[in-house]
Amino acid sequence: MNRYVSVLLLYALFLPAVSSAQSLYDYYLPGKERRNFEKWGFKNGYRVTERWYLSGEGFLRTDNSRLDNSFNGLLSSRPVTRTGWSALIGFTDRDQWGLEWGYARSPINSSLTINSRPEYTLRLQNEKNGFVFRSRYMILSTSRKERRSGFWLTAGAWLIPNAGSVRSFTLEGLGYRGFRQTPDTLLLISRTSTNREPSGLLELGLEYNVRLSGRWDVGLVARRNWGLGNSLKTDFTYRVNTQPYQIASLRANGDGMSFGLAVRYTYTARYKVKTRSLYDLQGKMPRKK
Repeated sequence: MNRYVSVLLLYALFLPAVSSAQSLYDYYLPGKERRNFEKWGFKNGYRVTERWYLSGEGFLRTDNSRLDNSFNGLLSSRPVTRTGWSALIGFTDRDQWGLEWGYARSPINSSLTINSRPEYTLRLQNEKNGFVFRSRYMILSTSRKERRSGFWLTAGAWLIPNAGSVRSFTLEGLGYRGFRQTPDTLLLISRTSTNREPSGLLELGLEYNVRLSGRWDVGLVARRNWGLGNSLKTDFTYRVNTQPYQIASLRANGDGMSFGLAVRYTYTARYKVKTRSLYDLQGKMPRKK
């Protein structure tokens, strides 16, 4: 009798250890065996409780800058589209919501066009650095539960360090008005500075994520960005002949859109199975009396 009691006690102690160690056993399975295990596991009650992943994203970003004085059409500003990338660490809970954070290499841009003959276009940018924190929430699944492909709503914030750099240029030229024979002397002085204080961005996005396997995901992303504080500022002084100076300002804070492709690699995942009794673990049901 004592021997049977000892065996039962050891089994009771060993059973929770087996349950908690299941995720470790699954983690070290080779690729094909892992996929087969996942298919079997999801059919028999296994669910992913959390995932940790690495994410790389490449994107096109369009920035809009604001010009408050065009000097009667001499100056204009246009949207600027540039590429960027980010490297993030992420976490998801039950494949339903998640967080990710990391580094982004993506400049805030501004563009100035001087509408002369020939036309001059100046493109300016900050130091390109940013730190990202983002939340994700699945709003619609489009496939089987174990794949978890679907639409995710994302919201996040960026910290833009800035560096306080200053650049300037001066442009002189001649111009004619109407039928005058004597040209006007034009002088345009520009001074561009990067904010010495950190600025930020808020973002709201929609992503369609496709689960390729137990380890790999691919997402198509579209985001809207709103700037918090100016990162780039360009001040202009304009004068014709001996007339009083006019001033203008071009500001860029990161307002715009971005479209990109995200690739995620799950490096660890934890699973959970709900069992009602010892018979369920053995694949047997008690007989009815």
